[in-house]
Amino acid sequence: MQTGKIGGALAACLIVLASLAGCDCGEGPLYPAPPPGARVDTFKQADRPAIDVLWVIDNSPTMKDVQDNLAQNLISFFQYLDSGDVDYQIAVTTTDVGRHGGKLVGTPEILTPDTPDVLRAFRGNVRVGTSGSAKEEGLAAAELAFQQRSGFLRPDVRCGEGEVCIDWRCVPEDEGSPLDEPRCHAAHVFIVWVSDQDDRSFGEINYFERVFSQVQGVGNENAVTLAAIVGPDEELEPGSPFRGCETEFGSAEAGDRYIELVERTGGLWGSICDPSYADTLEGMGATAVGLQRKFQLSNVPDLDTLEVRINYPCDVLPEEMGLCVELNDYCDAANQDDRVRQCIPPEGETDGWIYEEETRSIFFRGESVPGLRALVEIVYLPERAN
Repeated sequence: MQTGKIGGALAACLIVLASLAGCDCGEGPLYPAPPPGARVDTFKQADRPAIDVLWVIDNSPTMKDVQDNLAQNLISFFQYLDSGDVDYQIAVTTTDVGRHGGKLVGTPEILTPDTPDVLRAFRGNVRVGTSGSAKEEGLAAAELAFQQRSGFLRPDVRCGEGEVCIDWRCVPEDEGSPLDEPRCHAAHVFIVWVSDQDDRSFGEINYFERVFSQVQGVGNENAVTLAAIVGPDEELEPGSPFRGCETEFGSAEAGDRYIELVERTGGLWGSICDPSYADTLEGMGATAVGLQRKFQLSNVPDLDTLEVRINYPCDVLPEEMGLCVELNDYCDAANQDDRVRQCIPPEGETDGWIYEEETRSIFFRGESVPGLRALVEIVYLPERAN
């Protein structure tokens, strides 16, 4: 396994160097250091996000199988919200503007970490039924949902006198630091559309791009991410006038307006005709909580020297981490900066990291995605020019 090729040699080298220097390094394990000439690219994951997630689900007569598939695979999305200290709210509305007008549906309407059996409730809420209008107006429905006074969307909060904001929470000033701010910034907003038809809302894409980018106010545009599970913009066969996809359960029209809006804003989308939405939902879940899955290296690596390790604070529990094949405890290290729990993630196509040559990036798949508060370290020797 490539991740282990450097580690043992590094540890031995450190011990030899310490003894030659007569160093009294104190008790505790030695934290591995890179070899001479190596690059160490580091990346920080999100800390403790606050997220408001709105699902806009098509409730027209052709959507039963889609809703069942979505409900069955929601664990792929939900695992990221439930794996750490994420302050989330989840709500659902439909594409039927005439009937629901953006009003939230389900019981309870707003799901939080305190909702009993929250995943079961989530699965129930996404089954919005199939008695809705065949004129799907998903973009307008989302706009109306944010105009409702339902308490779903959390705005900026000004902390009181003697308080500062840490991780979206107002705490006494003596618990903070000079870098903490008096204002708790708005929660991140994540909007997902699910439909087998294109959007029929009145209004240009430019209008909806402006509406959704500013739902948390001007200046908070980066706090909004859009996503969609819709029909792809593909020809079923050469010369066919129909664009979209087909399954054994029926066909889906290309969701051109959803795709254009999502791509304009840097979001992500998946095909509604996929047999399982697990991969799409997994990517959406990681994105929703601010977890990066792809990390671009600063240089082209010599693949034989490539090592990936993920460091977590000592108070992070193993279940809050990504998948590890080896977990090293450096919490007793002499140097306080080296006190971490270090995860060595697996390498591989299913639940591990791979190197993408075309993007010069490390990409994490499945359960190996680094968790909240992780510091990703990628150690390698740059490839020598021929």
